Amino acid sequence: MGWTSPSTFSKSSETDTVDSARTSVRGGAAADPPWRLHCGRSTWAVPNSCGDLFQRSASRRIAKLPRMKSAVSLTNPTAPAELDLRDASKRALAAIKAETLKFQKSHAGKAAWQVVNSLGAYVALWAVMYFTVQVSWLLTLPFALLAAGVLVRVFIISHDCGHGSFVKSERWRTVWGVLTGLVTFTSYHHWRGEHAVHHGTCSNLDRRGTGDVWTMTVAEYKAASLPKRLGYRFVRNPLVLMFVAPLFLFLVLERIPRKNAPKLERHATWWTNLALAGMVAGMCALFGTSTYLLLQLGIISIAMGAGVWLFYVQH
Repeated sequence: MGWTSPSTFSKSSETDTVDSARTSVRGGAAADPPWRLHCGRSTWAVPNSCGDLFQRSASRRIAKLPRMKSAVSLTNPTAPAELDLRDASKRALAAIKAETLKFQKSHAGKAAWQVVNSLGAYVALWAVMYFTVQVSWLLTLPFALLAAGVLVRVFIISHDCGHGSFVKSERWRTVWGVLTGLVTFTSYHHWRGEHAVHHGTCSNLDRRGTGDVWTMTVAEYKAASLPKRLGYRFVRNPLVLMFVAPLFLFLVLERIPRKNAPKLERHATWWTNLALAGMVAGMCALFGTSTYLLLQLGIISIAMGAGVWLFYVQH
């Protein structure tokens, strides 16, 4: 594994050919050739700012290894002798922001299609299950598994509405957030507020406890009593975390407003509970109580288990 600086490129080399796509469109002039990261037979092009950043970091580490000084060279003759690491970081960040800028804008057409192929598909699957369950449970189960996967997509819409990114209109974000929240047994306004607190306190040990998984430091765990240790290990057991906790979270905790929740969140939670009671009563009357509850609990268990797992591994 090694680095190739821009100054060592050869025009006749196949792997070092600079594509015309790397020409600066705005200025019309060719951009500086990027650094290359070599690992085995693979080669990746890296922006100059990132290459300079890695070069600076690696040079410091190599300086601590006298035996390797003569064998390793990570210099870039075209760069200043003393590269300011902070400036390199700023340039790298600016390049990343420029590349991701086009993904930071909502698109009404794509949002509408997401509603159709997620929320619409979920409703359609329940319609299919209404007819298939009258024939055979074996015929219904595959559609129930598919509905669980689609329900995860429905929750993602609610999540994106909560972040203000699904559509431009706040009114429509609220409409779709409330509807998708109802389908996923979640109060949209309450979850949005709790999730905002989570993003504002994530990785802050002094502000743990809202929208996250129970986490203790090593020192806290050692100082905890035996019952508390056992409870901690029980809660973080994979079977409990992936199958029991999701049901408890979405069927029980989401029915109760969080402590110190604003008036809007408290009222939204109560209204959501009332709407859910009506929805469940209607579905029980349509499907039959036992049939609906078995289908709904099975779908929620799988979908919310997958959702909790996604949040867990990403945080």
